[in-house]
Amino acid sequence: MQKKLIALAIAGVAASTTAHAFDFTVGDANLSIYGVLDGSVYSLKSPAAPAGQSSTSWGIASNNMQTSRLGFGANTDIGSGWKITGNLEQEISISTGGQGDGSTVATPTAEGNGGGTYNRAANIGFASDSYGEIKLGRQMVPSLLTAIQLDALGSQSGGYANAWVYSQLVNGILITGTGALNGGLATNQSFNGGADAPNLFVAGLSYVSPVFNNIQVRFLQTFGSNNSPVSGNAGQSITDSGITDFSIRYDNGALSLNLADQAVKVGNGVAGTYTGSLENNLQLGGSYKFNNTKLTLSYADISFANGYKAALAGLANSSAPDDVQIWSLGGTQQVDKMKYGVSYTNIKDKDNSASGVTEWAGLADYTLNKQADIYAQVTSAKNKGASQYAGVYGAIIPTMGTNSGTVNAIVVGARYKF
Repeated sequence: MQKKLIALAIAGVAASTTAHAFDFTVGDANLSIYGVLDGSVYSLKSPAAPAGQSSTSWGIASNNMQTSRLGFGANTDIGSGWKITGNLEQEISISTGGQGDGSTVATPTAEGNGGGTYNRAANIGFASDSYGEIKLGRQMVPSLLTAIQLDALGSQSGGYANAWVYSQLVNGILITGTGALNGGLATNQSFNGGADAPNLFVAGLSYVSPVFNNIQVRFLQTFGSNNSPVSGNAGQSITDSGITDFSIRYDNGALSLNLADQAVKVGNGVAGTYTGSLENNLQLGGSYKFNNTKLTLSYADISFANGYKAALAGLANSSAPDDVQIWSLGGTQQVDKMKYGVSYTNIKDKDNSASGVTEWAGLADYTLNKQADIYAQVTSAKNKGASQYAGVYGAIIPTMGTNSGTVNAIVVGARYKF
């Protein structure tokens, strides 16, 4: 049987060079192997640097347009219009050649930072064309899919600088200092990959509805297995710890409208002895496409519970995270095989108006075939107050003599989807 599986897998790969995934059948099971490889070189210029250090840095970035990954999927017909499904997916680092560590996509779990082998997906489910899909296990939250759909430059990644909630806020923007967004959190707390970060991939129970009258609803609930750093894997009561995440999408082809919300509760002594509501992440926006032009407008509001803020502020060497508001406006134009895009994003620290970021980004993306493209991106991020943002997903935060100032970057890369 093992030799048969290997032979069928090789045959499926050889016969599917133009497909987006390698699909083959073993017995009653439909199997697929899929992936993305995205690598780029970037140059980043900071406004200042400490003595003896250059203000210009170079590097290799993984996941710039789309998260590099390798995945395996399976489904089997079980009758009455239902299928049982399974999915395993891991992030891959172009820089190291190993699995992604999870922190680049902010994937903390109860076990730690989400750096397991299949840190993007490990789940089982049941799906029906008539009734929708139920899924159990590690998976993408509905609000991340909304962020991908509202990416102003259309990278559909959750990875580029303008996937405005997650890559900019969670993995890109860093606001430091007392009372600011990421200022000196307590032991076992960190904004990137910690309890303050919106959750992207979690272990939970989800439901995706069929499309009715151009509307689709997604819902996910965890049961204590959120990223509370000190909870271990014990699980908590649904009333005092967990993630509730949902989205609604209306899509009639030219016009798409999105609404999503994620509410996080924590238990078991986060931030000292605090239990209860932690963070709420609201997103809304939409896009309109006419001919080869697409315009996107999006808004996000990330708010932390007052009780959580007070608990952090009361700890030694700690400060409460600030609420953040983000607006993004952008558009793309397709001309034959070339796509051009431009976007503007404003990140506002609602609790400290002296801090924030405004960014312009541009994109030129040339399609080689259905599976591959090459691209160039430019970003100019103006940091204000205590903010320190690089403007390039996957890039090291620039070393600045001062946090304030404009960081300019250019990225050239390639992406291959199989």
